[in-house]
Amino acid sequence: MVRTTTKAAFVLNRFLKSFLLTGLIFLFLPASAFSKNGSALINSYPFVNTKANTIRFYGKSGEIFKKVFQKLAAVDSTKGKQFKIFHLGDSHIQADFFPDMVRKKLQTESPGKNGGRGFIFPYNMANTYQPKNYSISFSGEWMHATNIQSQPAEELGLAGICVMTEAPEAAVILSLANDPSVQYSFNTLRIFVNTTNDAYTLKQDSTIQSVKACKDSGYVDVVFKNYRNEAGVTFTKNSDSGKVIIYGFVPMSDSAGVVYSSAGVTGAAVTSFLKCSLLESQLRVMAPDLLIISLGTNDASAKRFSSAGFQNAYGELIRRVRNVLPETAILLTAPGDSNRRKRRPNPNNKKAEESIFSVAEDFDAAVWDFYAVMGGARSIKKWYKAGLCGRDRVHLTRRGYELQGELLYEALMDSIKKLQ
Repeated sequence: MVRTTTKAAFVLNRFLKSFLLTGLIFLFLPASAFSKNGSALINSYPFVNTKANTIRFYGKSGEIFKKVFQKLAAVDSTKGKQFKIFHLGDSHIQADFFPDMVRKKLQTESPGKNGGRGFIFPYNMANTYQPKNYSISFSGEWMHATNIQSQPAEELGLAGICVMTEAPEAAVILSLANDPSVQYSFNTLRIFVNTTNDAYTLKQDSTIQSVKACKDSGYVDVVFKNYRNEAGVTFTKNSDSGKVIIYGFVPMSDSAGVVYSSAGVTGAAVTSFLKCSLLESQLRVMAPDLLIISLGTNDASAKRFSSAGFQNAYGELIRRVRNVLPETAILLTAPGDSNRRKRRPNPNNKKAEESIFSVAEDFDAAVWDFYAVMGGARSIKKWYKAGLCGRDRVHLTRRGYELQGELLYEALMDSIKKLQ
């Protein structure tokens, strides 16, 4: 339980905060540059390996994905039907540029596909950077715990991070940003919280219709009288001891369509999520039809990377997922090419890619090989020259992440056609 991050995470947070606030020159391209046909945008970068931009199916994953894609196709014609995606990962996912591009493409490809924004974590309450498509304001002193700590002070859930307070009263206000391409609203706010603790009461005001605590599942549903894009909740302490722990929010609606959730932790490796004891219970509640996992960058950057150790840890993570989500389609994305200390190529990225193939084979998962799509070994140099990655030669720029999102979207659409 800390108020500050580790030194390594602090340096990365400072870099990414600066990136999010000031951006790079490529960040300020007009929105139209990213709204054209995906293949046209992709083809403007000849070093991208478009032949590798496909979903590779292992074991029985092809059969699983075919059923799941049929559900996605039925969203348009089935009243109230939702298709749920959860994208889990590290810093590449936390900023949400990459997932948000896929989210918007899926939700705007045809009328009626917008099912909601999905899972949200209040990262700024944990003193770290946050996606720009929502904002969080709060009162009270909050602490945090994350899965990159050797021994997190609190239990963790699927987001790999939590915030907590012991203040007499603490409020949180969530606001969904207005976007020209897609509008989000909700009438229910699901709060993943330590429901077994009666030390706090959630205040009700005139905007709230009802509050229902599902203690066995670890969440509280706050139902509002009207749809909205902003809502606040206030926790009031009942006793001298105890704390309220928040694991995340889900603004929900009754609208049919795609719900694309995402959560990431800066510095997280596969082993980081093995520390999350509430992972299974919260995944069961979220019940995604498609689970996308983007991990491996931090594992491969370790000084002593073990392919066997990485593969075993990843296999354990997928086994835990499969225990609660046997029918869910699982898509693993291989980490892209990157450098060590800016200039030194990292050969472990190739090893991580090969290990992910093996994990997919063992657990009937599919793979999107972003390492190959980028162009393979040393391709990060070309991405940097094109303004698609930052100076650290690890993280992409916003332009790069949006291109990555276009690529994954195109690969998904291609797979849907092939599996019909």
